[in-house]
Amino acid sequence: MARMGTPQIILRRGVPAAAVISIEEFQSLARPNSLVSFLLHETPRGPALDIERSREEYVPRIDFDDEPA
Repeated sequence: MARMGTPQIILRRGVPAAAVISIEEFQSLARPNSLVSFLLHETPRGPALDIERSREEYVPRIDFDDEPA
C-alpha cells in the first residue's frame, strides 16, 4: 500500500507512532531543495492566499542619520 502512495500508520497502544511511506516519497522529502525550486515546483498547501499588490510607487527611504561620519 505504501508503494502505491497510501502511507501506512503504525500504532503503539492505539496512538499513531510512525508511518511507512514509499521510498520515492521519502527521497523527495529528504532531498534538500533550493528556495527557487520549492517556489517553482511545490503545490500550495492549505487555503489559497488572496494577495493584492499595492499600486503605489516604491520610494526608498533616505535616512542621512545612518551614514557613517
